[in-house]
Amino acid sequence: MIAFSEQFDTLPPEQWGGLEPDLPHVHEVGGTLVKLCAGDASYLERGLGFAYNITSYLFNRRQVRRLDWLEMGLQTARQLALKHPDEIDTYRRCESLFIINLGAAWNALGEKRKALEFFEQAQSLLRNLGDRDGEATALNNIGLAWNALGEKRKAMDFYEQALSLHRELGDRDRGAAALNNIGEILRLSEEPHKALNFYEQALPLIRAVGDRGGEATTLNNIGLAWSAMGEKRKALDFYEQALSLDRERGDRGGEATTLNNIGYIYFQEGQLERVVETLGQIITIVQEMGAIADESLYRFNLAVVLQEMGRITEAIVQVEQSIQLQQSVNLPQDAGSGTIEEKERLLAELR
Repeated sequence: MIAFSEQFDTLPPEQWGGLEPDLPHVHEVGGTLVKLCAGDASYLERGLGFAYNITSYLFNRRQVRRLDWLEMGLQTARQLALKHPDEIDTYRRCESLFIINLGAAWNALGEKRKALEFFEQAQSLLRNLGDRDGEATALNNIGLAWNALGEKRKAMDFYEQALSLHRELGDRDRGAAALNNIGEILRLSEEPHKALNFYEQALPLIRAVGDRGGEATTLNNIGLAWSAMGEKRKALDFYEQALSLDRERGDRGGEATTLNNIGYIYFQEGQLERVVETLGQIITIVQEMGAIADESLYRFNLAVVLQEMGRITEAIVQVEQSIQLQQSVNLPQDAGSGTIEEKERLLAELR
């Protein structure tokens, strides 16, 4: 099962359906290893191997909240670093991986402050290791956490530190990611013209390294900036370029995101039937991916559009399904930070 779990890294999430029959075994082994590693040092290597292989699964399936697996990875990495001082840097880098993933897990649970604490720990550790590239990634994560907490100026400061490090290291790909993040702050601060400048700096960097996924993300961001400036047709052109890249790469998650942006243009233009059609496509995609938090979000969005169209009965069905999805895996919030309480208020209004 430890070796089997490595497939979560080698296969894209949309192909994980074939792994479903073995998931109960994966969970059984994970739970057993957590107990064994707590009291028997002979299992530390296996505990670390399992936790390392399973990080992608936990990152992409936020409803699977097995923080005990990540905690096991963190503790085993620390213990093995003490046992093998000649390999201490290797184990400490593993430690930083689990710290970052624990931060991401707490962030998904809505615990932004706790997430920030883990990201700050990771930055300190990576700086001590002299891992400048890892430190830049940690700085970017700290920026993301401050942004989620509404502290735009603090977020910008950390994004700029990350950008400076990436430029120093000649890392064009991640430097472009930092430029995109700075652009997002400016766009959300109602400065889309300035945001566009950063997105347009990022695009040639990403194209130069052949990062097609990053290119699609940046094209989406350029579309968002043009949309914020009221240029809906220009925005749609960039979204369609991004959608073509998503489909070419088989990136179903990226396709869903891009379709959502296209759907929002239709919504702004009052083309509500096209919005319903687009959201239907997105729901099909996220269902195939098993992304429950995303499906819950998009069903709620569909309910809002159906309400706008006066299709109240259909809207009620979608809100109910959105709530049921969250309840089925005890999710405190969906992919858009929507809570069950907020959805129940809409449901009461519809009824």
